[in-house]
Amino acid sequence: ALLEASNPVGPPSPVAPVPTPPAKPTVIRLPKESTAELNKFYGAADRSGPGLVWFNFPIRDMRLYSRDGANMSDRDGDTFDDHRCHKRIATPLQNAYREILQTLGSRRFVEEGWHVYSGCFNYRTKRGGSSLSTHSWGIAVDINDSENPYRSTKTTFSDEAIDIMEKHGFLSGGR
Repeated sequence: ALLEASNPVGPPSPVAPVPTPPAKPTVIRLPKESTAELNKFYGAADRSGPGLVWFNFPIRDMRLYSRDGANMSDRDGDTFDDHRCHKRIATPLQNAYREILQTLGSRRFVEEGWHVYSGCFNYRTKRGGSSLSTHSWGIAVDINDSENPYRSTKTTFSDEAIDIMEKHGFLSGGR
């Protein structure tokens, strides 16, 4: 054990060990956005939503709203609203939401519109295209899309909150 060099009264005190450097973050190489590559990585897209899990909106008693203003459902009675997304993004999404709430506080969280859920799983083709949308796998998450349209640089979200989403592996449609 490492000990301090001098301790005039009492037994020597241990010296704090040198901290080990943090482990390198796990980097997940996401597939190219093609049906074949997405099927290989996430499983085949299907109208029934294979690979989907229920995601708990991580704020107890704060309602998650759909784009038409209706409350989302608390499917299992635990006071958290529920929706479905792919199992590979459920935990990172929940963790990102928790961190955004903790960082912004509930007032800013609502002001920025993080509580307005606009969709995740939706088996459909891309707008104006014939290939499947990433929503068909339940891996694209739209949050408050009426005020934050895809590919728009105008957003209600703070850079601070978007940075948190990106830290958890999500890409911003506005960036």
